[in-house]
Amino acid sequence: IIILGGNTSNNLSWIRKMENIYSKSYNVSILEFDNWKDDTMIDFDRESDKLIKLCDGKGKYAIIAKSAGAILAARVIKKEEITPNILIVLGLPLKFCFNNCIDIEKLFSEISKKCKVLIIQQEFDPQGSAKKVFDIFKNDIPVKMIKGNKHIYSNFLLIKKEVDLFIKNNF
Repeated sequence: IIILGGNTSNNLSWIRKMENIYSKSYNVSILEFDNWKDDTMIDFDRESDKLIKLCDGKGKYAIIAKSAGAILAARVIKKEEITPNILIVLGLPLKFCFNNCIDIEKLFSEISKKCKVLIIQQEFDPQGSAKKVFDIFKNDIPVKMIKGNKHIYSNFLLIKKEVDLFIKNNF
């Protein structure tokens, strides 16, 4: 499993907690974004290169990606520079995509033909509610709604239960 966080520096502690939890069940790699050092905007090109190197030589693998990390992974999958079997998105950042002119529907529809995708979205995520995400993808991509109203995704054990089930059913 490769774990990617979101755009802001508070994802550093989040990704380390994720690594600690998932490494008990899986072989885990994490990708720390350079912009976390100075709280600037994610550099998709630089982080894409790092992600491609991290995935190189891996056989079957899954990516768990939060927020902007999911957009990063999706963009690299679309270009066929990485080939995960599964992409699990925690907190699809609809506002971020809208503000940065990213066609989220087209991007994820294309990559869902290349790997299995699951989106886990909090009911009232300020970046986009679970209902909004479900309305975008209808029956094309499964969207699992969980309770919550923040874009933090720190209910680790509940999320891991969903992740484990999806991996078991799709690997």
